[in-house]
Amino acid sequence: MHEATPMPTGQQPLAAPARSRSWYQRWQLWTGVAALIAVVLGAAAIGAASVDPTASDQYRQAMSDLGDSEAEVATLHEQVRRLGEQAEDARAESSAAIASASARSTELDAQAADIAAREAAVSATEAVIAANTVGPGTYVVGVDMQPGTYRSESAVSSDCYWAILVSGTNGDDIVENDLPGGGFPTITVSEGQDFKSNRCGNWVLQ
Repeated sequence: MHEATPMPTGQQPLAAPARSRSWYQRWQLWTGVAALIAVVLGAAAIGAASVDPTASDQYRQAMSDLGDSEAEVATLHEQVRRLGEQAEDARAESSAAIASASARSTELDAQAADIAAREAAVSATEAVIAANTVGPGTYVVGVDMQPGTYRSESAVSSDCYWAILVSGTNGDDIVENDLPGGGFPTITVSEGQDFKSNRCGNWVLQ
């Protein structure tokens, strides 16, 4: 059996290390901290719930901006409505103008057709007149001119002379002649005759 070694004089004995806290003590500590946090959070939530959001400057500014936006939207709707009315009026005016232009075009086409018909009739009449008109010179009836009665186109002068001759006699066999001296003389010729006109203008078949 060993004997205890005596401690030198003047030295204190070393303290024994403290024992660690038990699990029960740690549980109590954490439970207290959690309760404190819950109390703080609950108080914050109650304080936040008691604040009226409509009383804030941000809320009032947002409501003011909303009112301005609604007014702008109403103005835009009114502008769109007016533009729609203007577009409808423009379409109506355009349709009326197109209808008027179409009617005018139809009228002009009818007038052009009428003018063309008149010109054709005049041309045909002129062609007939030209075919049945003789001027100064000698003509063989039935060859150079149609047989029938002719009248001077205009009043003749005093030096007008005309003669109806037997064809093939070289002007020696005169059937009829005249120096009318004025007015609108008429002559009647038949096949087998010649007609001679000097200074009498044109003769037109009647």
